[in-house]
Amino acid sequence: MIKSVIFDLDGTLINSIGDIANSCNIMLKNHGYPVHPAEHYIKWVGNGALRLIKEALPEHINFDEKTLNDLLKEYTGIYEKNCTLNSYLYDGIPEVLDKLTEKGVTFSINTNKPHSVTLNVVNHYFKNWDFKYVIGQKPEGVKKPEPQAALFIAKNLGLKPSEMLFIGDSDVDAQTGKNAGMKTVGVTWGYRNIDEETGFDYIAAKPEDIVKIIENLNKNEK
Repeated sequence: MIKSVIFDLDGTLINSIGDIANSCNIMLKNHGYPVHPAEHYIKWVGNGALRLIKEALPEHINFDEKTLNDLLKEYTGIYEKNCTLNSYLYDGIPEVLDKLTEKGVTFSINTNKPHSVTLNVVNHYFKNWDFKYVIGQKPEGVKKPEPQAALFIAKNLGLKPSEMLFIGDSDVDAQTGKNAGMKTVGVTWGYRNIDEETGFDYIAAKPEDIVKIIENLNKNEK
C-alpha cells in the first residue's frame, strides 16, 4: 500500500524558473558577468544551487572554492527575497494535494533547492496543505540522488520505503527514489523530457495521474 509520497519541488509542484533566472542574473550583473535567458536555467536546475552557479558563470574564468561559495551565498540571499515573484503552482497540483489529503496519503518535499529558499517557497505557496517534512539542500547535508533525506522521511513517518512514492521531473529524482527503495513517478509537465527510459517506474502526463497511479497500486495490493 502506498501511504505517503515525496515530491520534488521545482518542475514538479511549481514552475519557478523565472525567479531562479532573475535571481541568478542579478548576482551575475552585480559582478559584471553576462546574464542568461530563462531557458538556459531550465537545463541547469536540479543538481543544487552550487552547480547552477557554476553553469551560469563565465567558462573562461577559473573560480576558486571560496569565491564560488561567496557567490553561492550571494545568490541564495537574492533568491530568498525574490523566490515568490513569478513562480506558480502547476495546474492541477492543488487538486492533487487536496485529493491525497482526503485519502489519508501524506506528502513531503525533498529538493536540491537551498533549504532556506525552500521554506520561503513552501510557506508562501503551500500554506493550505500539511506537508509532513520539507527538506531542501543544506550546506552540511548531501543532495539528491543520495537517498538520506528520503529515508529520513520514511523512518520518521514509521513507513517502509516500499510504502512510499518518490515523484519528480528528472533522472536525479528517479535515481533518488530507486536508491531509497521507493517506487517512482516521473511527471511530464516539468523541466525535463520524461519517458519510460528515464528510469521511472510510472509516468504521470497530468497531475491527476498521480492519484490514479496510487489508487491502482493500492487496489492491486488489496
